Amino acid sequence: MFPEDPDLAMELKNLTNGTSTIDPATVRCASFIVYVLTCVIGLVGNAVSIFIAGFIVKGQKFKVWFLNLASADFLFLLFLPFYAVAVFKDSWPYGSAMCKLYHFLSTWIMYVSIFIITALNIDRGLSVVQPIWHLRFFSRRLVYWICGALWASAFLLSLPVVFLTDEYDSEGTRQCGIVISKISNDGRRQGDVNVNRYLDPDNLETITVGTIFDIFPDSNELEDEMTAAAWYQMRNIMEGFLIPYILIGYFLPLCIIILFNCFIAYRVKNSQTKKSTRIYKVVIAVILVFFLTWTPVVVACIIYIRALYTLNLYLIHNIIIIMPLLSAIAYSNCCLNPILYALSGRQVRWELKDFIRRKTHL
Repeated sequence: MFPEDPDLAMELKNLTNGTSTIDPATVRCASFIVYVLTCVIGLVGNAVSIFIAGFIVKGQKFKVWFLNLASADFLFLLFLPFYAVAVFKDSWPYGSAMCKLYHFLSTWIMYVSIFIITALNIDRGLSVVQPIWHLRFFSRRLVYWICGALWASAFLLSLPVVFLTDEYDSEGTRQCGIVISKISNDGRRQGDVNVNRYLDPDNLETITVGTIFDIFPDSNELEDEMTAAAWYQMRNIMEGFLIPYILIGYFLPLCIIILFNCFIAYRVKNSQTKKSTRIYKVVIAVILVFFLTWTPVVVACIIYIRALYTLNLYLIHNIIIIMPLLSAIAYSNCCLNPILYALSGRQVRWELKDFIRRKTHL
């Protein structure tokens, strides 16, 4: 193993003691329960939000944000049951085409949801800090164009997932994850190999399906010796997947959300009214929900990248095991968004109550 790099080979050889203290079966069951709850609550909540934004609220540009956000979350939750079943069964039963399609669509929609949340907070912050400018220049047409640009940008960011994910065999079961091509000495492609099957010297059990931060390579098989070049290739691929998500999909949105919500809080700090108190509560809720749901999986991704450089194979393996549960926490954001952004609005609630009252009196 690693004949070109004796020091690297020695490091890997020294990492053959120890076992995982995490029970994969427990993680699968806990993850499956969270996924089911997220799907049920999220599909109902986002369906209500789509109905309100599309058919009840009239003439408000904020409805465009709510409609796009609820639609993105609703579509994501439609695909989430495929992942939940795969995690519970520890296998991918849907085939190669569905593997690529699922990873692409779920990653695309995940980015869209995060981008729209970020843009919505910018819009809301500007409406409070610069209300006249915002009213003059932030038209509904502009919001539609921004949403279209966000969907297109997320589409482009997700395209690499199509080319680097596929179905593969792992100890008699079908799995879905990142693969790289085996290249022969004469430069010809020999076939696809899951890039992380070399990571676990003890062939410990893993879970290997999900979106951009939980399609980590498999560690079940050690069919061939891995060269240093293959290890570096695998590391570069994982960095290419995870670093853009960490920076563009988490740190940048989080900073923007905190910044513009702080602007809102600062603007209303001298207002000693119930409305001012309510705004502070909404500001705190917006920041906490985004931070608490997405931070665990981002921290795991950062640790994973660090472990790749230090060759800490058991840390890598443990992260792979717990990743479905961490991603389940992140996905719960989809069922909290309707409550936080759409249904919590006083005017939205008034219009919904008025609609129900008119329908019940017919």
